[in-house]
Amino acid sequence: MGVLNIDLIGRIGDQLFTFEKESPKKTAITYMLVAQILFSIMYTIIGFLRTEYTTIQILYFRMLYSFIFNTSFCKGKDLDIYVPNGQALKLLILRGTLGASAMILMFASFEYMNLSDCVVVNNLSPIWTNVMAIFLLGEKFQKKALVCFGLGFSGVIFMSRPSFLFGDVSSQESKNENINQLLGSLLALLGSVSVAYMTIILKKLTTIFKCHNAVQQQYSYIITIFSTASLLLIYQQASFDILNVRFLALGLFLSFIGWIAQLLFSRSFGLEETSIIAPISYVNTFITFLVDIYIFNSHIEITSIIGSALIILGSLGVIL
Repeated sequence: MGVLNIDLIGRIGDQLFTFEKESPKKTAITYMLVAQILFSIMYTIIGFLRTEYTTIQILYFRMLYSFIFNTSFCKGKDLDIYVPNGQALKLLILRGTLGASAMILMFASFEYMNLSDCVVVNNLSPIWTNVMAIFLLGEKFQKKALVCFGLGFSGVIFMSRPSFLFGDVSSQESKNENINQLLGSLLALLGSVSVAYMTIILKKLTTIFKCHNAVQQQYSYIITIFSTASLLLIYQQASFDILNVRFLALGLFLSFIGWIAQLLFSRSFGLEETSIIAPISYVNTFITFLVDIYIFNSHIEITSIIGSALIILGSLGVIL
């Protein structure tokens, strides 16, 4: 008996596999929709926890729990974590490093921006993926890609609200001393670049080496755990004071739904065309805006709304 019931995992997996064979398109859409709802719940929990704990502390326990869940899942599916193919192993380590970078940067951005702003900027990854594919995969350059990149970059400018364009925004941010829209946007932007590069590596691992997504995620979990543990020690944030029942219980819950969401998210792209599945991912953006407004009572700037629209248009332009 592991952390997760292995027999139960197998039965659920078999049932889902049956659904996938009978109706792949419907199943893929369902996977993506459920994943986005779960991601939104995870971000909401992070929003509550970040007032008492640092995002690095939250991320460390989130990845530690996820590692335990994923290890049980791999055991139940008889998936071997070690890959003997040298090229595949190098790509797995690179994929894990990029995944760790993306998670650390995105969680760090949560300290300086509203949840919805962080999620929107992170959604720039489709645009970066398209740009990188031109240079790394030799894909043909299209004028549409340049237009979409322009839209996305313009959206980031509206989201970050640099003072040389929008004047002094300190009075707007004084309500929350931790708010730093420019720094938060830069962190989320770098995170989206990591996600984009990771997506290209993921495609190679999935299509060429037939590497299961759970195995790929395991490398991200391991590298992120060691990275965040190092950061906790460097910034002297490692403390037994955070080990209370509320934090551990909420951390366990957000880790579990985040792990499930990631599996569903990745699997949906393997069942249906990106042009059909990817637009559903923006449900998460809409939900986090509602969470910011009605749960956290956050003030949403008009520039954030304009920036969100530009980023989503640019990303959808690449996908569709």
